[in-house]
Amino acid sequence: AQVRVQRQQWDAQVYSMVKAVLDEAAAGEGLVHDGARSTERIGVHLASVDTTCRTTQGLIADYDMVKRLNTVRNNVYTTLDTAESLLRIPSKIDAIRALLDDDRNLLEVHGAIRELEAQRDDVLSQIGTQFGEYYALKKTFKEVETLARQFDAALWRVVD
Repeated sequence: AQVRVQRQQWDAQVYSMVKAVLDEAAAGEGLVHDGARSTERIGVHLASVDTTCRTTQGLIADYDMVKRLNTVRNNVYTTLDTAESLLRIPSKIDAIRALLDDDRNLLEVHGAIRELEAQRDDVLSQIGTQFGEYYALKKTFKEVETLARQFDAALWRVVD
């Protein structure tokens, strides 16, 4: 009787193990089928994308002109930013001069002057061989050099 109970327990264990393996296999088979359907749908969508690309290639006949116009647009925005920055130089110089009146601002003045000098160097290097514009910009930044000399004098006054 005891052997019979033991055998029934083993049979139950084997049955539950086999059922678990079969359930996992069925779930895996379902995943494989889902993956195959997804792959098929992706293939259909890729074919649709390829067809769309082929049919729309001729729509942009003026691509080179559009590309050039975009470059011009970007250049105009860059030029506007540069021009606005150059127009703000006199007010920056005035603000730095006001700060220079108080020796406690010397560090801030130093940073602001170095910033203007870096801007000057950058702008003048971009001009290259365009001498008329070079000298006009050099004149715009002349006050920066004067301001730097005033800063140096104020710094030496504090140091002495």
